[in-house]
Amino acid sequence: MIKYCGIGWSPAVDYIGAQREKPSKWFSGQNYNEDVFVPASKEQNIDWSWSPVTQSAFTSLQNQFRRKITSGLKLSDAVELAQREIVQSFKDKGLSVRTAR
Repeated sequence: MIKYCGIGWSPAVDYIGAQREKPSKWFSGQNYNEDVFVPASKEQNIDWSWSPVTQSAFTSLQNQFRRKITSGLKLSDAVELAQREIVQSFKDKGLSVRTAR
């Protein structure tokens, strides 16, 4: 078995691993798997669907956020530029899209 996997879930069904059943020093003493992730997983919307341009949207955001570090671009400007790129991604796929402003 993998000792650490992703956010702490074991690849085995119904077993998170003995080490993950205890409070974690890394998470300020919280028993994060039982107290945080289990309740959060029960709140997941299984009907959720990602947009057809999700990956390119993430890439646009990453690229623009990186400009904050490399050129001092304001984060608000980075988000606006990423939005333009994301809207264009929708249009490039022949999809209708509109923005709030």
